[in-house]
Amino acid sequence: MNFVKKIFRILWRDHRDGLWFLFFPVFGIYYFFIQHIGLEYRVIHVSLDDKIPFVPAFVIPYILWYLYIPATLCYVWLKDKRGFRKQLWCLYPGMILCYVLFVLFPTTVDFRPADPGSGFFAFLCRIIYSADNPVNVFPSLHCYEAVVAHLTTFTRGPLRHNLPLRISSALLTVLICLSTVFVKQHSVLDVAAGTLLALLSFVVCSFIFRRKERREAAAGAPEHRRTQFLPAWRAFPPGLGKKAGKGFLRRMQKRSRKAGNNGKSDGFQRSVERSCKIFRGNFRFWAFQGSS
Repeated sequence: MNFVKKIFRILWRDHRDGLWFLFFPVFGIYYFFIQHIGLEYRVIHVSLDDKIPFVPAFVIPYILWYLYIPATLCYVWLKDKRGFRKQLWCLYPGMILCYVLFVLFPTTVDFRPADPGSGFFAFLCRIIYSADNPVNVFPSLHCYEAVVAHLTTFTRGPLRHNLPLRISSALLTVLICLSTVFVKQHSVLDVAAGTLLALLSFVVCSFIFRRKERREAAAGAPEHRRTQFLPAWRAFPPGLGKKAGKGFLRRMQKRSRKAGNNGKSDGFQRSVERSCKIFRGNFRFWAFQGSS
């Protein structure tokens, strides 16, 4: 019994952010419910939809979406807890907005083929058609979640420096968006709305987080709550001299690079300069210049 308690204590201490995953079953139950409450659906159909052919092979990236989203979320959750919370703040508000629109503005498409044909890809299309009704299509959740997952994982997340994975993820995201129209699950309008909503959500959340990080930096927040640069004031001893100051900067720059900062940003220098003013001694900021 004590062993079980210890396991739960470790999970709660280190991985309690994973409880956010419980919202996905809630969203799934809600989505299933609104599909069977007898709403009056509006048809989404533009002339461009008729010019796009039905390509059964695109069912592969359409199905890969069901693996891509949990894979990116789980990776960020295990590697970067703070980044995982940011990722969910970008993802969940847009999903909630989509589900509200599904009730207030229920939509459907009328161009899905009755017979996908023969072959393996056509067989997969039949499975998708039987499991995923062509309702609640505006905006496209496939496009919204795929774009948000890519942007939060491979532009701001722990894999932003891995170029091969970034390119592969971008390619898969584009294929997922294209697959929604080539397997006739969505209209072009659905794809455009889902993509624009994802970009808007990412831009707004990035702006909010950037402002928050700047306020934390200006207020001298503790190191574990900072993402821009390390707080210089925590490492300054009183009466620090010029020679010791140069060595201190080297250590700070090394630590900052490990934290994802090059140690030479304006914010870093301003932090060091402020720190110099609150300690005793004849230490001057010029002692830092050229010491990298």
